[in-house]
Amino acid sequence: MRRFLLLYATQRGQAKAIAEEISEQAVSHGFSADLHCISESEKYDLKTETGPLVMVVSTTGTGDPPDTARKFVKEIHNKTLPTDYFAHLQYGLLGLGDSEYTYFCNGGKVIDKRLQELGAQRFYDTGHADDCVGRKTKHLCLQGIQVFKFQFQKPFG
Repeated sequence: MRRFLLLYATQRGQAKAIAEEISEQAVSHGFSADLHCISESEKYDLKTETGPLVMVVSTTGTGDPPDTARKFVKEIHNKTLPTDYFAHLQYGLLGLGDSEYTYFCNGGKVIDKRLQELGAQRFYDTGHADDCVGRKTKHLCLQGIQVFKFQFQKPFG
Protein backbone atom coordinates (compact mmCIF):
# COMPACT_ATOMS: atom_id res chain seq x y z
CA MET A 1 0.00 0.00 0.00
CA ARG A 2 1.16 3.50 -0.83
CA ARG A 3 1.23 5.80 2.21
CA PHE A 4 0.01 9.36 2.30
CA LEU A 5 -0.33 11.90 5.10
CA LEU A 6 -3.92 12.90 5.85
CA LEU A 7 -4.39 15.92 8.13
CA TYR A 8 -7.65 17.43 9.31
CA ALA A 9 -8.44 20.72 11.04
CA THR A 10 -11.84 20.70 12.68
CA GLN A 11 -13.96 22.78 15.02
CA ARG A 12 -17.03 20.57 15.49
CA GLY A 13 -15.83 17.25 14.09
CA GLN A 14 -16.96 17.39 10.46
CA ALA A 15 -13.47 17.63 8.98
CA LYS A 16 -12.39 14.68 11.14
CA ALA A 17 -15.37 12.58 9.99
CA ILE A 18 -14.63 13.35 6.34
CA ALA A 19 -10.91 12.61 6.78
CA GLU A 20 -11.75 9.28 8.42
CA GLU A 21 -14.03 8.40 5.50
CA ILE A 22 -11.35 9.38 2.98
CA SER A 23 -8.90 7.19 4.90
CA GLU A 24 -11.27 4.21 4.78
CA GLN A 25 -11.99 4.68 1.06
CA ALA A 26 -8.30 5.04 0.23
CA VAL A 27 -7.63 1.49 1.44
CA SER A 28 -9.85 0.07 -1.31
CA HIS A 29 -7.65 1.91 -3.83
CA GLY A 30 -4.38 0.57 -2.42
CA PHE A 31 -3.48 3.53 -0.22
CA SER A 32 -2.79 3.81 3.49
CA ALA A 33 -3.48 7.10 5.27
CA ASP A 34 -1.35 8.33 8.14
CA LEU A 35 -4.26 10.24 9.75
CA HIS A 36 -3.73 13.06 12.28
CA CYS A 37 -5.32 16.23 13.54
CA ILE A 38 -3.26 19.16 12.28
CA SER A 39 -2.67 20.19 15.91
CA GLU A 40 -0.75 16.93 16.56
CA SER A 41 2.44 18.36 15.06
CA GLU A 42 4.62 15.99 17.08
CA LYS A 43 3.25 13.10 14.96
CA TYR A 44 4.23 14.43 11.52
CA ASP A 45 6.81 16.75 9.95
CA LEU A 46 5.84 18.54 6.75
CA LYS A 47 9.40 19.79 6.28
CA THR A 48 10.62 16.22 5.77
CA GLU A 49 7.40 14.61 4.47
CA THR A 50 8.03 12.51 1.36
CA GLY A 51 4.52 11.20 0.73
CA PRO A 52 1.58 13.09 -0.70
CA LEU A 53 -0.37 15.29 1.71
CA VAL A 54 -4.16 15.45 1.83
CA MET A 55 -5.82 18.06 4.07
CA VAL A 56 -9.43 18.54 5.15
CA VAL A 57 -9.91 21.98 6.73
CA SER A 58 -13.08 23.45 8.18
CA THR A 59 -13.94 27.10 8.66
CA THR A 60 -15.32 28.68 11.81
CA GLY A 61 -16.55 32.06 13.00
CA THR A 62 -16.27 34.70 10.32
CA GLY A 63 -13.94 32.75 8.06
CA ASP A 64 -11.29 31.67 10.53
CA PRO A 65 -9.40 28.39 10.50
CA PRO A 66 -10.58 26.12 13.34
CA ASP A 67 -8.90 26.28 16.74
CA THR A 68 -7.03 23.05 15.95
CA ALA A 69 -5.27 24.81 13.04
CA ARG A 70 -4.35 28.13 14.64
CA LYS A 71 -0.83 27.11 15.69
CA PHE A 72 -0.17 25.56 12.26
CA VAL A 73 -1.43 28.68 10.45
CA LYS A 74 0.74 30.90 12.63
CA GLU A 75 3.80 28.73 11.97
CA ILE A 76 3.40 28.68 8.18
CA HIS A 77 2.88 32.45 8.13
CA ASN A 78 6.34 33.00 9.63
CA LYS A 79 7.80 35.65 7.31
CA THR A 80 11.30 34.16 7.58
CA LEU A 81 10.30 30.93 5.78
CA PRO A 82 11.85 30.75 2.29
CA THR A 83 9.58 30.53 -0.75
CA ASP A 84 10.79 26.97 -1.41
CA TYR A 85 10.19 25.73 2.15
CA PHE A 86 7.55 23.22 0.99
CA ALA A 87 8.78 22.76 -2.59
CA HIS A 88 9.03 19.01 -1.96
CA LEU A 89 5.33 18.69 -0.98
CA GLN A 90 2.54 17.49 -3.25
CA TYR A 91 -0.85 18.10 -1.73
CA GLY A 92 -4.59 18.15 -2.17
CA LEU A 93 -6.88 20.18 0.08
CA LEU A 94 -10.59 20.08 0.77
CA GLY A 95 -12.00 23.20 2.42
CA LEU A 96 -15.26 22.99 4.33
CA GLY A 97 -17.62 25.89 4.79
CA ASP A 98 -21.10 27.28 4.43
CA SER A 99 -21.89 29.37 1.36
CA GLU A 100 -24.34 31.39 3.43
CA TYR A 101 -21.27 33.15 4.89
CA THR A 102 -19.12 35.77 3.17
CA TYR A 103 -15.83 33.97 3.76
CA PHE A 104 -16.88 30.58 2.38
CA CYS A 105 -14.24 27.88 3.02
CA ASN A 106 -11.77 30.55 4.11
CA GLY A 107 -10.06 28.25 6.64
CA GLY A 108 -8.91 26.03 3.80
CA LYS A 109 -8.22 28.94 1.45
CA VAL A 110 -5.81 30.55 3.94
CA ILE A 111 -3.78 27.35 4.28
CA ASP A 112 -3.92 26.57 0.55
CA LYS A 113 -2.66 30.03 -0.40
CA ARG A 114 0.23 29.88 2.04
CA LEU A 115 1.27 26.36 0.99
CA GLN A 116 1.43 27.66 -2.60
CA GLU A 117 3.50 30.68 -1.51
CA LEU A 118 5.94 28.28 0.18
CA GLY A 119 6.38 26.21 -2.99
CA ALA A 120 4.06 23.23 -2.37
CA GLN A 121 2.49 21.78 -5.51
CA ARG A 122 -1.15 20.70 -5.79
CA PHE A 123 -1.68 17.23 -7.21
CA TYR A 124 -5.39 18.04 -7.50
CA ASP A 125 -7.36 21.29 -7.56
CA THR A 126 -8.50 22.49 -4.16
CA GLY A 127 -12.07 21.45 -3.38
CA HIS A 128 -14.69 23.44 -1.48
CA ALA A 129 -17.51 21.54 0.21
CA ASP A 130 -20.67 23.45 1.12
CA ASP A 131 -22.38 22.72 4.42
CA CYS A 132 -25.34 24.96 3.67
CA VAL A 133 -28.66 24.47 5.43
CA GLY A 134 -29.98 20.93 5.20
CA ARG A 135 -26.75 19.20 4.17
CA LYS A 136 -25.52 16.29 6.25
CA THR A 137 -22.01 15.09 7.09
CA LYS A 138 -22.44 12.04 4.87
CA HIS A 139 -22.97 14.27 1.83
CA LEU A 140 -19.80 16.21 2.69
CA CYS A 141 -17.91 12.91 3.03
CA LEU A 142 -18.99 11.98 -0.47
CA GLN A 143 -17.87 15.37 -1.80
CA GLY A 144 -14.51 14.94 -0.10
CA ILE A 145 -14.00 11.48 -1.49
CA GLN A 146 -14.97 12.67 -4.97
CA VAL A 147 -12.30 15.40 -4.83
CA PHE A 148 -9.55 12.80 -4.37
CA LYS A 149 -11.09 9.75 -6.06
CA PHE A 150 -9.38 10.36 -9.38
CA GLN A 151 -6.02 10.61 -7.64
CA PHE A 152 -6.60 7.35 -5.77
CA GLN A 153 -7.06 5.58 -9.13
CA LYS A 154 -3.53 6.42 -10.33
CA PRO A 155 -0.13 6.97 -8.74
CA PHE A 156 0.52 10.31 -7.07
CA GLY A 157 2.94 12.51 -8.90
